[in-house]
Amino acid sequence: MEVPKKGYMSKLEVVNTCPPEAKEKKEGVKYSKAEKITYYSKGTKVNRKMNVILPPDYTTEKKYPVLYYLHGIFNNEDGLLEDGMGTIEIYNNLVKEGKAKEMIIILPDTYAPADGVGVPPSFDPEHVAGYDNFINELINDIMPYVEKHYSVAKGRENTALAGFSMGGRNTLYIGFTHPELFGYLGAFSPAPGVFPIEGEHEGLMKPEDLKVKDGKEEPIVKMISVGTKDFVVTNNPETYHNALKDNNEEHIWFTVPGAMHDSDAVSAGYYNFIQYLWKNLDKEEEKEEKENEEKEEETAGPGFEFPDGPLPEWDAPVVMEVPKKGYMSKLEVVNTCPPEAKEKKEGVKYSKAEKITYYSKGTKVNRKMNVILPPDYTTEKKYPVLYYLHGIFNNEDGLLEDGMGTIEIYNNLVKEGKAKEMIIILPDTYAPTDGVGVPPSFDPEHVAGYDNFINELINDIMPYVEKHYSVAKGRENTALAGFSMGGRNTLYIGFTHPELFGYLGAFSPAPGVFPIEGEHEGLMKPEELKVKDGKEEPIVKMISVGTKDFVVTNNPETYHNALKENNEEHIWFTVPGAMHDSDAVSAGYYNFIQYLWKNLDKEEEKDDKKDDDEEVEDAEEVEDEESDEKEVEVGTEGVEEEDSMEEDTNEEDEKEEKDKEEDTDEEDEKEEKKEKDKEEDDKKEEKPDQTNGEFPETQIPDWNAPVVMEVPKKGYMSKLDVVNTCPPEAKEKKEGVKYSKAEKITYYSKGTKVNRKMNVILPPDYTTEKKYPVLYYLHGILNNEDGLLEDGMGTIEIYNNLVKEGKAKEMIIILPNTYAPADGVGVEPGFTQEHFDGYDNFINELINDIMPYVEKHYSVAKGRENTALAGFSMGGRNTLYIGFTHPELFGYLGAFSPAPGVIPTVDALTGEHKGLMKPEDLKVKDGKPEPIVKMISVGTKDFVVSANPESYHKALKDNNEEHIWFTVPGAMHDSDAVSAGYYNFIQYLWKNLDN
Repeated sequence: MEVPKKGYMSKLEVVNTCPPEAKEKKEGVKYSKAEKITYYSKGTKVNRKMNVILPPDYTTEKKYPVLYYLHGIFNNEDGLLEDGMGTIEIYNNLVKEGKAKEMIIILPDTYAPADGVGVPPSFDPEHVAGYDNFINELINDIMPYVEKHYSVAKGRENTALAGFSMGGRNTLYIGFTHPELFGYLGAFSPAPGVFPIEGEHEGLMKPEDLKVKDGKEEPIVKMISVGTKDFVVTNNPETYHNALKDNNEEHIWFTVPGAMHDSDAVSAGYYNFIQYLWKNLDKEEEKEEKENEEKEEETAGPGFEFPDGPLPEWDAPVVMEVPKKGYMSKLEVVNTCPPEAKEKKEGVKYSKAEKITYYSKGTKVNRKMNVILPPDYTTEKKYPVLYYLHGIFNNEDGLLEDGMGTIEIYNNLVKEGKAKEMIIILPDTYAPTDGVGVPPSFDPEHVAGYDNFINELINDIMPYVEKHYSVAKGRENTALAGFSMGGRNTLYIGFTHPELFGYLGAFSPAPGVFPIEGEHEGLMKPEELKVKDGKEEPIVKMISVGTKDFVVTNNPETYHNALKENNEEHIWFTVPGAMHDSDAVSAGYYNFIQYLWKNLDKEEEKDDKKDDDEEVEDAEEVEDEESDEKEVEVGTEGVEEEDSMEEDTNEEDEKEEKDKEEDTDEEDEKEEKKEKDKEEDDKKEEKPDQTNGEFPETQIPDWNAPVVMEVPKKGYMSKLDVVNTCPPEAKEKKEGVKYSKAEKITYYSKGTKVNRKMNVILPPDYTTEKKYPVLYYLHGILNNEDGLLEDGMGTIEIYNNLVKEGKAKEMIIILPNTYAPADGVGVEPGFTQEHFDGYDNFINELINDIMPYVEKHYSVAKGRENTALAGFSMGGRNTLYIGFTHPELFGYLGAFSPAPGVIPTVDALTGEHKGLMKPEDLKVKDGKPEPIVKMISVGTKDFVVSANPESYHKALKDNNEEHIWFTVPGAMHDSDAVSAGYYNFIQYLWKNLDN
């Protein structure tokens, strides 16, 4: 530990480690969230991403200093948010304790190749050049963007730069090259490359140049740290420390006891560094600076373009307007969402968002959306659907961010009986016609991609959802809602197509539905925001906005006023104190979903009908009274007129009787047609479509298999205590257990000639002094390397819990992307042989690219006895194919709910499969070693793979291949089936190595 003896840095109480509790979330502390934003890089000419961490009580009335915090090599903008880093927790905890000041933290992607593409990841100079170019990206693109879009205190005394590994290297290079921009520098475990290293790095500067040039201001804080066990950067940080000493650059230098190139080293540096940022700004200076900035503030109108200065204030009244008659008059709307509605509660089942990929015929690219099913979803029931649209510059994940409460509010209200079960679809609403679009901005060219969403929704998304899920069709079962740009689109699409959507909710809707001179051409005129004659009115129409929403300002009220002028009954309310934020969104959503599908309630329909009948009777009584009064006034002089009225009445009676008979006939015909349609639907459901290799148009068929358990009677597998289900507690995090984290890495695939990603799970106490066996664990079709990390899978929890209990051994788990088309691109996703080919090619990807990479970069115990292969669905199918083709490589095979296609078959859901081998070939060839464990499992309710796993089981039996076969009671093609197989499988890996 070396600290300067004079100056500001001499006052710092630096410690060698980060206290563990500093990285924990604590009661009473508000925590920030990382918001991922997209910006256009003029330097690399592509859209790029970064994470922005704002103070929990961020306001535009205040200016905040900024820390730019840089990740290490082979990582990205998410790297410093991984478990154990503590980036958010340390910051907010220290602020709460009064040991740090509020700030904005920016986590950019520091790999910025000049051509926007770069080269395959490696330590070669060509790849490292992309990090060297970050100096231009930071100064020319990122800092201007941040200063334009956030309430930033400018100047070097308000700007800090820090980083880990390659990010620490860049901090030293950029910080000493531009001390006029950065007043605080923190390099944690900085990588080599600032100085030349013979035969490895040309270097960015000579050691004698690592100093502030004459005439420039010194950084206020300079800090370098490294772990004492860091075998990755070794003595390079000390080399930088020595150079600074030689150059008379005062700085802090310390090492972290026992830390390697890991989160312990990072968090120790970060914990010290951020405590002492901005300390030179005392209260008087802050007050004076704030007064100066307030004088420079600019105002801005209600358009899209944010001003360069601080964002304008906006203050609207609290209002609530609800129709006085009709269905909407019955709604008990509230101005805010109760906080507890967004919290997870005991005894409530919560849905999970499943990200799926579909092919868009409109944009001609694969696109993603999130699907939220009811927790007890079943194909035996039809569900209404809510399409819920995000705001501008966001994507299909936007409405799942912290504070939105999309899942929690829905499930809590259903539990309380205040909402009905439904399917919620969160699509990506930016749908440019060319599938690519233009750099994000508020320009018409970019906004056009959102305008085109009307076609994407109607022509691609809705047909996909209705085909793949058990959906109740019709406008009375379909709702549309959205926030900001999503609210704007809700109004436009909903009033353009009222025949499709029965419920509309626009929360803080953005401008652009109507023309705004000089800014927006508009999608329709104000007088056109109404349902056209002859079309049905939406059952619920709702608009809401926060009273402090400076972004959309008075635009929502403009829509409200237009609807009033067009005699469109609707709900209109404001959310007290809410800005363009999650408080505004959740208030609208909380109200909206409570009242969806209520018109389908039999009791309410009955009450409505009774009210209508009473209104008719009242009207008839009024007419009778008026008629009586008229008769009295006419007297004797009106006899002829009275006779004439009697004749008219007789004619009207006859006409009314005739109309009734015709109505009865029409109703009988409708009833007969309904019965006929129902019979045809039942026939379709009994015979799923088997012709096109895709899921049937009608509901997916049911499946029911017996609970079985077959284990060999001799050999190693006979000793396994296999169980039919995974205990729920095995998937829970427990006190006293260290949990691994999944690290996403990028490697270059020689086979597909593109960069590809995979997740690597290391033991919590991984060390290069030990060799570890490896499990390659493969996901299902239409998923990727993240699929087996989804909620409910328990991949990490089951593993670490079993190791803690002594029931499993430490290992490295690899989660690759198993879709590996030979050309690196592939075809549109589907259940076609062309798409399957990309999975069939994974055998080459695994053996030629992934395994060599893993064995080169990690401390791996090689050999088949140290190598296992397992997978779910398509991953289980590939496990059987690869495992029996290469038993010399894999000693353990686990196929959980394996998909069809290993052997030839015709499948009810996915069509015909040519097969990768004949049934009699599903065995180990003569002379090759038998796998030590072979396991196949499937859920008893798995209607997706149905009888295919059993056909593999039977083929193995016919081929005298000893193996374990069991079913999971009640499980479908889901996480219950996966976790049951995985729970059993990993317990018995590597047991043959036991002394």
